Amino acid sequence: MSDPAERIARRLKLPHLRLALALANTGQISAAARALNMAQPAASRMLAEMERLLGAPVCVRGPKGVELSETGLALAERARRILTELSEAGRDVVEISAGKAGTAYIGAVTAPAINLVVPALQRLKSAHPTIEAHVEVGTSDMLVPRLLEGQLDFVIGRVPVHMDIADFDIRPVQPEVVSLLVRAGHPLARERRLPLSSLIDYEWVMQPPGTPLRRAMEYSFASHGLALPRISLISTSFLVLLSMIWRSDAIAPVAVEAARLLVAEGGMSQAVTALDLDERIEIPPYALIARADRHLSPTARLFYETICALIETGRGFVASSTVAP
Repeated sequence: MSDPAERIARRLKLPHLRLALALANTGQISAAARALNMAQPAASRMLAEMERLLGAPVCVRGPKGVELSETGLALAERARRILTELSEAGRDVVEISAGKAGTAYIGAVTAPAINLVVPALQRLKSAHPTIEAHVEVGTSDMLVPRLLEGQLDFVIGRVPVHMDIADFDIRPVQPEVVSLLVRAGHPLARERRLPLSSLIDYEWVMQPPGTPLRRAMEYSFASHGLALPRISLISTSFLVLLSMIWRSDAIAPVAVEAARLLVAEGGMSQAVTALDLDERIEIPPYALIARADRHLSPTARLFYETICALIETGRGFVASSTVAP
């Protein structure tokens, strides 16, 4: 390490890093001070101290707040990683010293949340009765940025197209299958081997454009030379989807795992059923996604390995090291 770099490393303190990150997150000195429970004059003095130490401006002040300079952006990114690692080190120490499992923070799209995270928790509970899973269910473009920010241990989803795959450790799972849910009394509910063309006159409930399930359906219709049917409701909410098909003749595509939860023998609902299609529609693989530079806590590692075991005994992992967004 060069002398100037070593001098900066010796003099930078954790409060400096926390302030740099707070400025990146808020864009205002006053808001950053509030986030750190500091008075604004104290935050301004610390910012000036940082800039003297670095020999460069950390941010550029404007009429609407501050923008981080190139130096400030580099410092904030390093600060994010360092503070995340310190937080995770604290979790590790607490879990190990307490002699018990703690909490794993997991993000998942709907299907693996149902058929992987819940079974993994059930499997771990017998040996680790105090273990907990904090599970966020959402779209991949919501979850993966939270993984990068250190708010989630790992995600079961897909890397968004605008993100660099090199930032992640990715283990793709075999593709999901689409199931089409309707109310039990739907005109097509008792039909068998339905062609896709027989569904275009009904209204549909779809996920937003660009989501993997929506793209799978768009591709299937297009590959048969069919226009996309009329979409009456766009939502990522499973409850909203169920409410719509329960009250109408709408059709809703979902991952087959979500459909089985409701319509399989002994399922949770007799009010909905799945259509019998004459073809198989697949969604590109989701994956187990962790940060490439991140050490999982003991509890997160337990969950990760248990979910891997469940995948291997089910569909299995894809041999390729990449995953479709």
